[in-house]
Amino acid sequence: MEILACGVTALAYLGALAFGFVYDDVPQILKNPAIQDWRYLPQYFTAHVWATIYPNSTGNYYRPLFLLWLRLNYALFGANPAGWHAASVLCHIAATYMVFRVARQLTCDRVIAFATALLFGLHPAHIENVVWISGATDPLMTCFVLGGCSAFLSFRESRKLSQLVC
Repeated sequence: MEILACGVTALAYLGALAFGFVYDDVPQILKNPAIQDWRYLPQYFTAHVWATIYPNSTGNYYRPLFLLWLRLNYALFGANPAGWHAASVLCHIAATYMVFRVARQLTCDRVIAFATALLFGLHPAHIENVVWISGATDPLMTCFVLGGCSAFLSFRESRKLSQLVC
């Protein structure tokens, strides 16, 4: 059932692969030297997202994993927006899977978990975060938060420390 929920979600966002870069995507991706070279990696953990683009400005948008996400995508896709959009859609599909997993762990009911994942995956509130590349912070956060919740629920059930890292 989780495959069906993820598959339907993927079909709903398939059109995003034809989109280009918009708004913040241009400075954050195409004009950002920090994501075009691995030597900037340490700076991801010490400065805000816009530090390389606007070096004389103060910022409070600290997102080191988002910068790492951008760097990995740039290494894979360069300036090809289709690859970036595919990565964003895949991240949302992973988040949808995590919703299924956590709902299944909490309810022990596959039908409820399926409905929850489908509602999450197709809800229109997510469209901006999925099809706007610079909005990937939300699906990334969802994957990490729900991954942590899932690991905790597995640990709570088994009392095995190894479950906290799976």
